[in-house]
Amino acid sequence: MQMTLLDEQRDAGPVDHPEQRLCHDHRRGRYGQKPHHDCEPPGPRSPGFKARGYAFTNRMVKNMTDDGFQSDTIAKGLIDARRGRVDWDDKTVIYIDEAAQLKTEDLHDILWMAKQYGSKVVAVGDRRQLGAIERGGLWHSMEREHGSAKLEQIMRVQEAEQKSAFNKMHKRGLQGALKQFQDHTGAIRWSATKAESIQDLAENLHARHPAVPRNQADRSVHQ
Repeated sequence: MQMTLLDEQRDAGPVDHPEQRLCHDHRRGRYGQKPHHDCEPPGPRSPGFKARGYAFTNRMVKNMTDDGFQSDTIAKGLIDARRGRVDWDDKTVIYIDEAAQLKTEDLHDILWMAKQYGSKVVAVGDRRQLGAIERGGLWHSMEREHGSAKLEQIMRVQEAEQKSAFNKMHKRGLQGALKQFQDHTGAIRWSATKAESIQDLAENLHARHPAVPRNQADRSVHQ
């Protein structure tokens, strides 16, 4: 699979860089963006390298597989690595999805085992999203100590206005983002009162589905 990378993607995961990398993803998950793995697997510029992707859920594993990774869940990858059942070596780049959610024990084991195999780890995450359930929270300390590459390009949508609005939401500029969605997409509708909002919703439902009688549309909205 050949891919064209953005400059920020190349900076995030160069396989020929000798050090492990943190990839701070400003765009993902929280506001519905497609989980697109832009620390991409090695391509023609890195012959002989192989990418291994690990994520928390089977859904994310499938997304990573669709993006060109040989992938598995983090739990399965850790079990295999601890038992010596992985093909990691000094030509392996290990991508960890949502790495900010890793508990300290698992983060330690991934980095320690990667070091034993001579592999490179690219950890992708955002400290402002969900953290570890068990003892964790090292992502922010690691980023502060070592720095990180930044991913800010929204990949799910193509329209510039929507990309801009999603980035505003991530930076807590919710009012500006909502206004942008309202002005440029019509996806958000405002009403002064709850009653007016219900009335507007019923009218919109009836307009979109003319076959639905108006009284039935009103009942559906109220329910």
